[in-house]
Amino acid sequence: KPRMAALLSALPAGVSVVGIDEHTGLMLDFSEGSFQVVGKGNVTVIREGEERVFGSDISLALEELGTYSLPEPSAGIRPDIWEEAVAAQEVVESLLPVDVEALIDEREEARKQKDWALSDVLRDKLLGLGYAVIDTPDGPKWETA
Repeated sequence: KPRMAALLSALPAGVSVVGIDEHTGLMLDFSEGSFQVVGKGNVTVIREGEERVFGSDISLALEELGTYSLPEPSAGIRPDIWEEAVAAQEVVESLLPVDVEALIDEREEARKQKDWALSDVLRDKLLGLGYAVIDTPDGPKWETA
């Protein structure tokens, strides 16, 4: 305990310490802004002198762990490796079957024309083929359904 107290006193203000027991995991879901404790043990968070213990199968907001910020995706990755990863992603995205790509384009055109009924029919057809279309401000994206 004295060593832990010395370590904690050396930290700058506002820093959280997260301790994860053996046989325990802490799953962070940044898209949902939540975390979940899984496994046999607990997760202990020490923040501003206060200690909180979270048991298994608990799901709470990430803010319970303290403040956080996500780095840029390329942070800490050599530029040549990052460029290679981006290029590989583009290759995967271009591996869409021609007929599916045509349906996505047709659906996008229907949306531009505000033909919502046709857009819905095409979306359902794509789902039947195993592809989900996500409408984004940058245009449609797809994923396997």
